Amino acid sequence: MPILGIIASSKASAFNPLSIANCKLWLDASDTATISLSGNDVTQWNDKSGNSKNVTQSTSARRPSSGINTINSKNVVTFGGDDLLQAATASDWAFLHNSGGSTVFAVSISDNTAAAEFPIFATSTGSSQVGCGLRISYDTPPAPFTIGPFVSTGGGSGTLVSLISGGTITAGTAFYTSGIWDNSNGTNANRSLWRQNGGTQFGANTQDDAPVGTDPANALIIGCNNTAGTTGYTGKIAEILLYSGVLTGTDITNVNSYLSAKWGI
Repeated sequence: MPILGIIASSKASAFNPLSIANCKLWLDASDTATISLSGNDVTQWNDKSGNSKNVTQSTSARRPSSGINTINSKNVVTFGGDDLLQAATASDWAFLHNSGGSTVFAVSISDNTAAAEFPIFATSTGSSQVGCGLRISYDTPPAPFTIGPFVSTGGGSGTLVSLISGGTITAGTAFYTSGIWDNSNGTNANRSLWRQNGGTQFGANTQDDAPVGTDPANALIIGCNNTAGTTGYTGKIAEILLYSGVLTGTDITNVNSYLSAKWGI
């Protein structure tokens, strides 16, 4: 009779995120064949969605590393605070913040210690630019680190489509987060629905600006919200999945179960 660990591993390997329609990006650090290196420095991380939305870094000083850290014995990409990888075309990422909405999954470890906001990924620096971001926030020490997803119209403070915070993060501990940006939802509280490690939904959005369909400020950036590498992510990023549209609860549960089993969270 198989033990539970073997069953969980089998289920993780059997599920394919591409069995769910409209996957726009799939970055999977455990698949080292998708990562191009110069030494241990990542020059390119290839998209497994079939859309070829690869993220790259041509500047050696801004490259994260691979092959030096793991989660659950699987390779991860390590970001040092000023590292980043970026996609090529800004218009490819408008689906994240426009009226159609999107669904997001990410597996990571945060090693940040300073008081700031550190993006796992972003297309905008914040409310002054069109776009969105999935950030780890540590604004008021000794308050805990939290997950802070936002969607902005670019109109400045007070003109956000959604903004929430929650899901306490322990530095050095692997976690996964999943959420939807249902940007046109008529109920403000339902515009941004997020969970950490598949648990209780956190945060309560009160923002109510209408989403915009224009291109974001930046093509998708992994590990930062700007190309200068300031207030970048310090930690490990294992996997990112981005889907256009709001997935069903069953689909979200299936992806969460896959990530939990695969990364041992």
